Parts: sequence; C-alpha cells; structure tokens
Amino acid sequence: MSDDQVGLYRQVVDSSTPLVDDLLDGRNEGRHYIGILAIITRLKQICDHPCLLEGSRDWGMYESGKWDLLLELLEECRAGDKKVVVFSQFTRMLDILESYLDAQGVEYAALRGHLSPGARQQAIKRFNTEKSCMVCCASLLASGVGIDLTAAQVVVHYDRWWNPAREEQATARVHRMGQKHVVQVIKLVTLGTLEEKIHALIEGKKALARDILSQDDASVLKRLSREDLAGLLRRPEGSSPPGRQRGVRLT
Repeated sequence: MSDDQVGLYRQVVDSSTPLVDDLLDGRNEGRHYIGILAIITRLKQICDHPCLLEGSRDWGMYESGKWDLLLELLEECRAGDKKVVVFSQFTRMLDILESYLDAQGVEYAALRGHLSPGARQQAIKRFNTEKSCMVCCASLLASGVGIDLTAAQVVVHYDRWWNPAREEQATARVHRMGQKHVVQVIKLVTLGTLEEKIHALIEGKKALARDILSQDDASVLKRLSREDLAGLLRRPEGSSPPGRQRGVRLT
C-alpha cells in the first residue's frame, strides 16, 4: 500500500472500533450489519484506489500499490501481445482504468450490466476479433450468460468478491469452447489488509459461498459469524498496521 492508502485505511479502521465492539456484544445487531458492510466497502475501495472515495477518474491524485501492479501486468501483456480481461466489482474502478487506457491510446472494450444486448455483443465481438483491442474492462456482475471472451489469454480479478463462485463464473467466460490459449488467472490481494482476510475467509468457506451465490452482500454478511466480521476490521493482537506493501499476484 502507498502512504496515501495506509493513512486512509487506518482512519477508517480506527473509526469502526465502536461499531465492532457493539457487534461483538450483540447490541443493535441488525443495524450494525449495514454499518459493517459500508466500512468493508470503503476499505476495499481504498485498497483498489483512493480515487474511488473521491468519485474522481484522476488516477494520479493518489498512489496505489495495487494500481501500479495492474499497470505492470497490462504492460507485460501488451509486450507479449496477449489480450487481457480485467474484472472489478466496482464500475467506478473500471471508469478509472478506462480513463488511463484512453490517455495511453490503448484500445479496449467495456462490459457493464446496464448495456443493451446489442451493445454488449458489439463490445464482445470487438474484443474477440479486433487485433488492436487488447483489453476488456468488465464488471463482475456483467459476466453472465452469453458472454464469451475467448480471445483473452490473461484474466485479472482486480478485487475479490465475497463469493468465489461469481469469480469462477466470470473466469468461465474466457474458458469457453473455442479457446485456443492457455489462460492465466491472476487475483490481486493487498497484503496486510482485510483483502487478505477476505481471501482466506472465502477460500475456507467455499461450500457456504456456493450456497449463497444469488444473495447480495448484506445477506452474505449475515451468514458469517460476528467473530468473522469483527476479524475483518481488526488486526490480531501484536500485529502491525498495514504498511507499504504492494498487491500480490495469486495465480
């Protein structure tokens, strides 16, 4: 994480302490689940890029370790002539990425849930057939039935979803009939943050996760124990706060 991210992250974690204490004590449990969800979302946004908190597309406003790593990955893919799909749960994160690609003169296709069927198929066709279209910026929730991205050789999950089944569904859009390449799947996790805890939590509860594929985040949180939720927002005893650590590739 950059210094910008560390400072913002600490502020949010420190401000959440009373809410976490109430949750563990069982006070106002229903109301606090909503508050916990908001805090978790904010921390995940900080890990992605602090610009998400500002509603800005100016990627240079703050430094972000994960963002820097993504740019390195994209450059490696371009140098190797490999097409890449970048999935994110935050459409505004994809907006930031697209602004960067525009500034660099890199052609891309954009997939969002609000696109009409015709516009969606046009974007898919462009990515799969046009050699110059090297990147697909896709919302995780727009990766359902009818999406085939078999031109890709690299898939990057920029942030983790609560449910690995949703990620697998998105990745399956690349592993389709007609895929001629070996596909590398990369998941970016910011070390020393709740992203690392979420990764461990969902990997350890895959059976539960598959059972709640259709549920929203608030419903998912209610299926987790109070201790699991509190653990996402608290450092273990004796541990240090998140420092200048970059995102790590998980393949």
